Amino acid sequence: MPGYPTVPPGYHPQSRVAAACLAFFLGGFGAHNFYIGLRGRAIVQLCVTLGSVAIIFLGAVVMLIGLGDPNVSYDDDEVMTGLGALLFIGGCLLVLAVTIWAFVELFMILASNGRYGQDRYGVPMR
Repeated sequence: MPGYPTVPPGYHPQSRVAAACLAFFLGGFGAHNFYIGLRGRAIVQLCVTLGSVAIIFLGAVVMLIGLGDPNVSYDDDEVMTGLGALLFIGGCLLVLAVTIWAFVELFMILASNGRYGQDRYGVPMR
């Protein structure tokens, strides 16, 4: 019928508790959005999280390279250390932003707010 979601035969709605647990424990990786069916958001969350972890790792490596020999003082070493610290802090801020994003979505799932009250077929989560 028009206006009703078309679901496969034998389909059971997604669980709100499962979506909330995925958002709490694996929210930064977008697991709850994959579960609900919001693949675009899930892929963005996953890419931002993995990219920020790579930036943190790169920043740590650049800082260690910049430390160099403690007996020799070069301006380039200070620049490398500063650049590494900026990369490291920037990556940590990105991880924090994705974590806050996931917690906001967790509360939206618990409140059944907007798109987070339904599964991929538009059926309300139980």
